[in-house]
Amino acid sequence: SDMPNPINQYGKSKLNGERIIENSDHNHIIFRTSWVYDNYSKNFPNKIIHNFVNDKESYIVDDQVGTPNHVNFIAEATFRCITEYSKYDDQNKLNACGIYHMSTLGETSWYKFGCYLLKQYKRKKNIENTPSILSTSSQDLSLKAARPKYSVLNTEKLVRQFELDLPSWQ
Repeated sequence: SDMPNPINQYGKSKLNGERIIENSDHNHIIFRTSWVYDNYSKNFPNKIIHNFVNDKESYIVDDQVGTPNHVNFIAEATFRCITEYSKYDDQNKLNACGIYHMSTLGETSWYKFGCYLLKQYKRKKNIENTPSILSTSSQDLSLKAARPKYSVLNTEKLVRQFELDLPSWQ
């Protein structure tokens, strides 16, 4: 219910898309999410593992906090929401229209997420050596686009509407 205030062009384009959908004459459900990753793409977790395997240092910001969301979680949660929505009568479908935050539970910094990923990877591969993973600030990295310092999403509306039991980000 907070007033959106995107801090970069990407966020502004997402907000514009939401507004176009909201102003249409169609029933709609918009799921907002963040920190999305999978097991194969060029993304944060895979870069961290790649750097570790190739004995490269990773400098990771510790001043941006959010919640990692694997694409499998997003797909499964979306399916459960659509399944529940399909059971509604026309009035309840109309009442369910709107924006929902879809996210796992908890929060972490990018740095702590990277440490967690490497710990899990090392345990799975039975590796003992310590990775070169270093904490830094957003300011020190001179990022191309502004990033929010805190992007944890409140999922209460999603849980209440679709009776979901959300997992922890870990």
